Amino acid sequence: MPTHFKPALLFSVLLTWVAAAWAGSPGGLNIAVVADPSAAQYIGPLKQFFAHRDQVACGKYALNLDMLAIKAIPRELTSELALGAVADRSKLRKLGKILTSYRDDYFYRGFDGALALEVKDTKLRMYGISAAGDERAVVSTLPVSAAANQKLFDIAVCKALASLPVLMEP
Repeated sequence: MPTHFKPALLFSVLLTWVAAAWAGSPGGLNIAVVADPSAAQYIGPLKQFFAHRDQVACGKYALNLDMLAIKAIPRELTSELALGAVADRSKLRKLGKILTSYRDDYFYRGFDGALALEVKDTKLRMYGISAAGDERAVVSTLPVSAAANQKLFDIAVCKALASLPVLMEP
């Protein structure tokens, strides 16, 4: 005797499957931005990048960016700490703890990482730093003369952030 599924039963099964597929998905990256005073002028192009991130062609870099915090960041998070974390493991652990433990109305699971900016030797350097603490920072450089080109700037941001993992809620 053939079994016939009623549309409501089929819909319920599909809905349960979709819910299970999305369960545990942490969403996109939550990134805290810290700029060294030498790179403060690049906050504007960074805001521009975030505003149109869905239209940015990152080339070979896939970017799943959910939120970018420039002003609403922990006060303990300084450019000195973030830039120091690039080469110092103890600073990286401290940075990771600050990032993952931060909570407010928008960042209910903290930050997945930081984007630190500095200008050094006529180059804008962007460091994508994971809050996981066990990954090396991703460095993306752009000549200062090319940083005014929003398309090149966007690709440099993509390169710095694309390989950072989305962390689960601790």
